[in-house]
Amino acid sequence: MKIQSLLSIIFIGAVAFLSAHAQQTTVASPTGQLFEFSNFIVEQVSPAEISFSFKNPPPVDTSNPALRISPKVLPLLSQIPACASIASQGAKKTSPVNCPPASPATPNLYRVKIVPETKLSLRDSTAGTLAQFSAGDHVTVRGVYVDDGVVRGLSIKNISKPVEKNYVQINNVEVLGASAGNPNAFIVFRRTGDGCLSFADGKKTISCPVGIKSLAGYSGASKIVVTDRVKSYLDFAEKYEVRLTGTTSVLDRNRKTANASDISAGDKLNVYGVFLNNEQTLFEAEIVRDLSLPYMKPAAERYTGTIVQLNAGDGSFVLRTRDGRLLTAKNPFQTNSFVSIKGLLDEKTDVVSGLSEITVRDLTDADAVPVIAELRPGSGPIGTRVTIMGSGFTRTGNSINFAGVRNAIPNLPSPDGKSLSFVMPAYACPGGGRACSNTPFPNGSYELSVTNANGTSDVVKIAIEPLPPLGITTASLPQVVEQDRYSTMIEARGGIDSYAWSISSGALPPGLTLNQPVCVAAPCRIPVTITGIPSVAGTYTFTVTLQSAQEKVSKEFSIVVVMALSRGY
Repeated sequence: MKIQSLLSIIFIGAVAFLSAHAQQTTVASPTGQLFEFSNFIVEQVSPAEISFSFKNPPPVDTSNPALRISPKVLPLLSQIPACASIASQGAKKTSPVNCPPASPATPNLYRVKIVPETKLSLRDSTAGTLAQFSAGDHVTVRGVYVDDGVVRGLSIKNISKPVEKNYVQINNVEVLGASAGNPNAFIVFRRTGDGCLSFADGKKTISCPVGIKSLAGYSGASKIVVTDRVKSYLDFAEKYEVRLTGTTSVLDRNRKTANASDISAGDKLNVYGVFLNNEQTLFEAEIVRDLSLPYMKPAAERYTGTIVQLNAGDGSFVLRTRDGRLLTAKNPFQTNSFVSIKGLLDEKTDVVSGLSEITVRDLTDADAVPVIAELRPGSGPIGTRVTIMGSGFTRTGNSINFAGVRNAIPNLPSPDGKSLSFVMPAYACPGGGRACSNTPFPNGSYELSVTNANGTSDVVKIAIEPLPPLGITTASLPQVVEQDRYSTMIEARGGIDSYAWSISSGALPPGLTLNQPVCVAAPCRIPVTITGIPSVAGTYTFTVTLQSAQEKVSKEFSIVVVMALSRGY
């Protein structure tokens, strides 16, 4: 029969021990007999053999908090090694006998040959492999004795495996930071609350271990920076170092796979695993569930407590809640926030005191009071186009109050709610009407605000600067071939009111017309155009007159219409 591997078991001092302590039958010629070797201890494992000893079992270590020794298993591991004669491999009845002779070279050494029919199993009767046998394991062997301590193995059962661990679950721990020198470990703390869960003998609630007594003397916490938020109650909290291994499962709040690198300070965790030391400070996690992943925008909740600190820098304050937490509340009074208050108004000073209710929320289109942030530009002559940048403007119905006149420029649209555009007026009349003095504004600074359905904005200053003198700036006009389409512009500058263009003397070439500009807002000061198709060749001289309010200027121009050459047929 071909031998695939060899399992050697050393039994030290067993024969003498059993002879003195048990009534056994001596087997005269053990060769070829079936034996059962109970509770022998493995000394060495190699690909060729496993050596195990016949000796008094050492006391079972029950002090390791990571291991769980079942009450059913403890007596098995504490039994004295023994040999028995059996009728067959599957026989349940055994007869105690003296153990057969061991190896002549090494007293009490037995070697078990593993052949194809050898069955390896574990304590729970599941199939085992040679890799699951190691030094110190307790085994029970059944086999045929050959000679000189060699046994041909029929079955080998490892009653020490699988190792049972004392699993514990700690809920709602908060990450303080990474452990010094170990990127796969975190220092966590747990506020007082529900107990931990133990799974040693069924699921039950137990008191959580104290853990790390002080971070100041704990090497793994040497790089932890304790914030004021947790400093006040950290000394009374349970603290642990949680280590992750290559087999640790990291999950998010939805129990979906997450990355260990996503765990950060402030995250809330549930951890499941075992404590590795008697002090129960070091916890090896088999499962980590990060309740802070994936990040979700927190929903508004009500918190009550006492204000214990006002922060002058950013206006925030610290609130101590009933459960001892210190919450930092950001300053809610920000520009463009909508505020509703209840209190006593002093009409003389416009001061509200005795506030009993304050509600702060983000602005909406329904309640956003208009606010002016910037004027672009903030100054210019009459007729300058100005854009108001800000917020709270409605899509329609915005009016500009200018120089103390309400609704001086009415019904302005704002497609985005953040900008308005208007032209610097020459004068202002209530409601935008013209039934008032046409005396233009003198140069200087004027107040401006915006009114719409949501209210009236803050008041800002805008400056009217001097206008350049009214004048026509176009030097000359281009010539044209008769019967060709013609289009040109005459430009001007200055003037406090809309432009009025006219031909005061002479005439345009036949077929051409002077087109008055059309504007959507006053004052209208855009160039005039001459367009058409001239029909008669020649040189035509005429005078163009421009008037703006009381100012008037004129300029002479000529247009040459060139005779067209024969175009043929």
